[in-house]
Amino acid sequence: MKIKSQSTIHGFFKRKHAIASSSSQDPEETTNVDNTPASSIPPIENPCKKAQIESNDIDLGTLEQDPVLRHQIYDYPINQQDIIRRAYMSLGPLQPTLSMFPKSGLESHRRSFQASWYKLHPWIEYSKTLDASFCFPCFLFNKPSGLGYYGQRAFTIDGFRNWKKVGGKKCGFLMHMGTDCASFHNVAQKGWDHLSNEAQDIRNVYEKFTTEEREKNRLRLTASIYCVRWCAFQAVAFRGHNEKSDSINRGNFLEMLEALSEFSTELKELFCHAPRYASYTSPSIQKEILNLISNKVRQMICEEIGGRPFCLLVDEARDESHKEQMSLVLIFVNKEGFIIERFFGLVHVRDTMAQTLKDGIYSLLSHYNLGVKSIRGQGYDGASNMRGQFKVL
Repeated sequence: MKIKSQSTIHGFFKRKHAIASSSSQDPEETTNVDNTPASSIPPIENPCKKAQIESNDIDLGTLEQDPVLRHQIYDYPINQQDIIRRAYMSLGPLQPTLSMFPKSGLESHRRSFQASWYKLHPWIEYSKTLDASFCFPCFLFNKPSGLGYYGQRAFTIDGFRNWKKVGGKKCGFLMHMGTDCASFHNVAQKGWDHLSNEAQDIRNVYEKFTTEEREKNRLRLTASIYCVRWCAFQAVAFRGHNEKSDSINRGNFLEMLEALSEFSTELKELFCHAPRYASYTSPSIQKEILNLISNKVRQMICEEIGGRPFCLLVDEARDESHKEQMSLVLIFVNKEGFIIERFFGLVHVRDTMAQTLKDGIYSLLSHYNLGVKSIRGQGYDGASNMRGQFKVL
């Protein structure tokens, strides 16, 4: 995977040269952003920026720290960007302390970068190559386009060196940070803080679960599985019209779970003090458990068939939600020589056309490795497109 990187300095000096060449403005306005004539600054070529990044060429031990020379995070392969972020975070922002920083601006009032700004704004980085400051969190979470890209270029790509605007109400650093918590810098700062806090990593959080908590979760899940099996075998509805705690009848699933809790004090305490994310009683959990059970039953039926020939019975009907459902029943002879008839499943179809029903049958059988060539008999009921001489199922 190769990504073309961009030069961060070419556009910076091109814009400075255009400002300095304007003769219609006063002397204060004809200087560039940092009050240094553009003609006195030689163009800097950045060979590192022009190189193409390949996933096998990344060496975390030799990452470029200079904000001007290093690649942007989005130039790396997408699956390695977090690794690059963590590598740069371990190095920290580049904050060199020089005996004397270069001065720029008008001869009457020349200014320079101050090392004391590191303490006021820990996110500041300084590049000796360009004599400019950058923002470390914005570099970590910068994007090639979108919200905040053009407004943050001065602190991520071009570099900020307008020292006369540091301090006061309109301080360039404060303007970059913004007062809104949803500003680009503040969002990047939060991302830096969260990524730095290893205690919040999902792996560390998971490891904090004690053996006792795991056993409690397993017991809750076991009780839910038992209730799902009971409702499925009794062919009753799982949910009720009103499942609130003050309801008289909360539905078969919850009522059965409550009945089990009455005979076990431990189980009752577990569900009373269960966390929201681990109660295992929501409708989605019920459906997931039921789906796992049904898949297991189908696998057992396939093992019982054992690759032998079988017959197919198909019927189609519309359920209460007005959806077309096709039911499949398999008939086969088991190992003991007895004729076995098993209900295999329901398939939702958009219509009852012969091609649609055929695709549904093929899809279900192929999913469980049941060959169509093994069918020795077919039985269909009802719809007119299931009979006739031409264009039928």
